[in-house]
Amino acid sequence: MKNPNRYGTCYKLPGKRRKPYIARAYDGKNKYGKIDYKTIGYFKTKTEGLMALSDYNLNPYNIDYAKCTLLDVFKMFKSHQIKYINEKTFKSNYEGPFFIFFSSIKDEIFKDLRPFQYQKIIDELSEKYKKSYLNKSKNLLKMLYQYALMQDIINKDYSQGVRIIGKESAEQDYFTEIEVIKMIKNIKKVENVDMILMLCLKGLRPTELLGITKFNVDFKNNMISGVGIKTDAGKNKKIPISRILRQSLKERCDNTDNFLYKNPKGTKMSYSYFLEKIYKPCLESLGIPYKSPKAGRHFFATITKQEKVNDKARKTMAGHTKSEFTDERYTHPTNKFLQDEYNKVERRFMNIDF
Repeated sequence: MKNPNRYGTCYKLPGKRRKPYIARAYDGKNKYGKIDYKTIGYFKTKTEGLMALSDYNLNPYNIDYAKCTLLDVFKMFKSHQIKYINEKTFKSNYEGPFFIFFSSIKDEIFKDLRPFQYQKIIDELSEKYKKSYLNKSKNLLKMLYQYALMQDIINKDYSQGVRIIGKESAEQDYFTEIEVIKMIKNIKKVENVDMILMLCLKGLRPTELLGITKFNVDFKNNMISGVGIKTDAGKNKKIPISRILRQSLKERCDNTDNFLYKNPKGTKMSYSYFLEKIYKPCLESLGIPYKSPKAGRHFFATITKQEKVNDKARKTMAGHTKSEFTDERYTHPTNKFLQDEYNKVERRFMNIDF
């Protein structure tokens, strides 16, 4: 039976081929009145070719997009997404997981991939990674398929069929109050313990701590400001200087031209150096079991909650924000307000000798 006009054609190519049938879709006429065709693909049987031609006519798509690999789609997604988030966040949340999870199939044609192929990879990695990290793979897949649907690269979302099993995340270790008091008592005896106290008493992320310069520290107004990462609130956080850490901060400011926490070469300390040469040895010297550096931030959140520190002050010091609330958008804590609120924490440790 002859195909309808402007439908396209499927026929067998000469010679010995693994996929001898070619399906070609109608693509208008050129300036000489001759019909142009676009190749949809090559197939083992004529039936497969006609089915592909039928699918195309029922739902025309960009044939060039149909040749896109998973990696091609990811690169297009990246160029779109990078306009809205910073590159560091993109690498952490998307690019890193993409190459960890999907490098083995990155060169496969995207529209031909099916849930069982993704599922096989995730199942194999479920013994190695925690469920919380494996969820990043599914979230990334969902975003890739949403983008591909938006661009008419595909017409069905196959991320829906993927399930995450994986190991449950272990309960987060926190510094106890006894451990923090032990640090305070040894601030003059154990070298660099003041750095860990900055994480515990200021709620800093390790990378924020390592970025502090002497120019961020204002002893006159008793405030550390202009430090932080991630959100706008985080980048401009203000932190009162505590009585416990004032002397160590002053000594570090007096002995640097820029960064407070330096490596032996006198330059900014890297996170890996901090972790291996400072953080772990300090805990070992104090007889405190190892905990992730994030444990300091968790301690800060816990202690400020227990002392009923004003929520706005807590979020300002931690660098968090909730933009859906009007007062979060239009009110700005003063230095005095932050200091008064932080003093609630200070009073808890007031009688410790150090």
